[in-house]
Amino acid sequence: MGKPLLAADNVSVRLGKTTILADFSFALNKGEFWGVLGPNGSGKTTFLKTLGGWLPCCKGAVFWEGRPLAGMERKAVARRIGMVAVEEGNNSFTVEETIFMGRFAHLGRFARVEAEDKDKVDEAMRSVGLGDKRGRFMHQLSQGERQKVWVARALAQDVDVLLLDEPTAHLDVKSQSEVFSILEKLCVNTGLAVIAILHDVNLALCFSSHLLLIQDRKIKAAGRKEEILNAENFTELYQLPFALEKSPAGCWVKINYK
Repeated sequence: MGKPLLAADNVSVRLGKTTILADFSFALNKGEFWGVLGPNGSGKTTFLKTLGGWLPCCKGAVFWEGRPLAGMERKAVARRIGMVAVEEGNNSFTVEETIFMGRFAHLGRFARVEAEDKDKVDEAMRSVGLGDKRGRFMHQLSQGERQKVWVARALAQDVDVLLLDEPTAHLDVKSQSEVFSILEKLCVNTGLAVIAILHDVNLALCFSSHLLLIQDRKIKAAGRKEEILNAENFTELYQLPFALEKSPAGCWVKINYK
């Protein structure tokens, strides 16, 4: 295996004098789907933004294919790394216009829109099942449909890595399954690498190939799902009794709330 797409080497991040993520190393390879789990305030979003280059390191460094990410132009980074947050953007644009914004990283200031740009937008719309809604305005869509648009916009960037901060927040069970099935298929078929912050442990177990657990602003465990999958890890992470149950599709987690 060659160099990882993204790698963090002994990184720490500070906000003022407070360390908000401490001494972590991490490597992301092509086609991997990482689910990031942890309590609120543990450092999950900080982890994601640091890997994407939106937060500076006070110690260590993040690398893109062996090159320091901090030394790359932001437009060059945007051609490689896309990010989807919980709720983004202006809802007064159409679906097609919103997705087309993902092509800005590939266009010069006065560049003309080329056939390739239109093809990438069409491909991104089709990949999330929104081809028939290109002319609809964002405010006319359901939350699940809007979330698919944000994913499609990032895909239109033609990125190698997709970072998602709680992509299934406010979505019903069916919409969660649809969004993650799309992402899983893209990882397998195109080699897209995904890192997604989640609060639903079972959703992470179902779709992720790898898991990363963050607690108290430190990475507590990271690796292939099978290596991380034990009740003790989740019990320690959330301070609640967890049990693992077997299902025909694999393992799922049972939480004992009381």
